[in-house]
Amino acid sequence: MNTSLMHKQIPIPDFGHIHVNSTIENTEDYFLMAVRKNNKKRNFLFVSQLLGKHIPILPEVLFNACAKLTEKYAKDKSLKCDERNIWHCHEKTLIIGFAETATAMGHAVFDYFCGNCNYVHTTRNKVKDFDFAFEFEEEHCHAPEQLFFLQKETWIKDAKEIIIVDDEVTTGNTIKNIIEQIEQHYPGKSYSIITFLDWRSSDNLNLYSSFSIQNELDIRFYSFIQGNIETIEVKNNEFKEIQLKDSSAYQAKEQGWNFHYCGLQPNTKTSAENGISCAQKQKIHDHIRVIAHKLIPYLKGKKRAIVGTGEFMYIPLKCAEYLPNTNYFNATTRSPAIANNDTEYGIKTAIYFTCPTDPSRNEYLYNTNIMGCDEVVLFMENTVPQENLHNLLQELDSKGYIYKHVVFVKGEKLV
Repeated sequence: MNTSLMHKQIPIPDFGHIHVNSTIENTEDYFLMAVRKNNKKRNFLFVSQLLGKHIPILPEVLFNACAKLTEKYAKDKSLKCDERNIWHCHEKTLIIGFAETATAMGHAVFDYFCGNCNYVHTTRNKVKDFDFAFEFEEEHCHAPEQLFFLQKETWIKDAKEIIIVDDEVTTGNTIKNIIEQIEQHYPGKSYSIITFLDWRSSDNLNLYSSFSIQNELDIRFYSFIQGNIETIEVKNNEFKEIQLKDSSAYQAKEQGWNFHYCGLQPNTKTSAENGISCAQKQKIHDHIRVIAHKLIPYLKGKKRAIVGTGEFMYIPLKCAEYLPNTNYFNATTRSPAIANNDTEYGIKTAIYFTCPTDPSRNEYLYNTNIMGCDEVVLFMENTVPQENLHNLLQELDSKGYIYKHVVFVKGEKLV
């Protein structure tokens, strides 16, 4: 780690502040701070300016950031770059993105590699058609159980290099958990971690050093920011949830919502829940162009909010690159956080709604239309009954959009 660290106090407006030692001074270009709701394990949250999860971003923000981090890794590994600025993997490589925040980030990193390389993201969903699986924990998270599925066990069995992608590393415990699980099954691999922020303390660094030596492992980290968290002073993060609005009488079409069915078959590969090969990568890009082509004739706005749902982030984010005019992307999440409309705070607004794919739980969407968009496009991976969306659509109605769309990528219209 770079030992040239600068001390900085970062405000968390109305809730306190956090003291960090960092390799850079302008941390606000990379993240803002927020407070997790009712989370006693970790009461603060680094809200990424690059990720497109909580804060809306232009698509190129994430893709350019991933290109820079990938280049750091590739040059360290002496990989060769082709005319497309794609790096060729020397060894059989498996890239793993962490759900739910880093599913699109992991896929974006995967886009900059070719050769004998595959990508999978962890998930909190049950997955069909897998050959290999295990479970591990993200200990500080609101939903700590992480599931790992692969359509082909050989992708991990034969891999020499494992690249783990996550937007932020605080202690490194989650990464250590998955490495231990992999090593139990197929020991002796090389590990690289690609992340925006690396906050491991001296104790955490020493733990990793001992863990690597004891298990004869090569583990390397690549990040924009390195440093450590010195002190955290955050007051009261215990809040009661607001009552959900009654949407039983809601009529979406009367409120101006348009529904689009792309008609891809249910078994079409549109995410990496059980892995994507380099060959399947091109098919996904083909699907993205088809989806964008079907949608463009119906779009009327000049500035557009593209909204992904949960782990389904990559396809809507890439679609935003093909759509006309200006497109900002972010996504729904199951992670509760507190909103505060302060310029230095990372989550300025929050809406709360029933999850469209699992009505037994609720989800959130943060910073909705802080960019002043006139059109919103909500992407769903699979078709669901329209009434499952009413709670979310009712919340979006209050955000000033003139033109409103829901896109179902897979499946036909339900009767």
